[in-house]
Amino acid sequence: MEYKVVITSDAEDEFDASDAEQVAGLPDNDTAIVILEGISMYLRNDEVNQLFVALEKKYANLHILMDVYTEFGAKASKYKNPVHDVGVTELCGLANFAGE
Repeated sequence: MEYKVVITSDAEDEFDASDAEQVAGLPDNDTAIVILEGISMYLRNDEVNQLFVALEKKYANLHILMDVYTEFGAKASKYKNPVHDVGVTELCGLANFAGE
């Protein structure tokens, strides 16, 4: 089995999770482990859904590890809330994650 590690923190090789079309540029394989750490609350519901659909189409065996917040949790955090640091005005949480 061949393993490839894709690190997307380099500016020249940046992956925009809000653009599901970029999934096509990820390594081809049957199995993928995708780690979405600290990003899901910054994506709109439709962007998360499009990303998951694109990943599901590309990989037969897909494992997604991600941190998630409830809508209340994303808005109510008092200590070092990154949402306030970057000026996000709209948040999506589990209460409306399915596009409700």
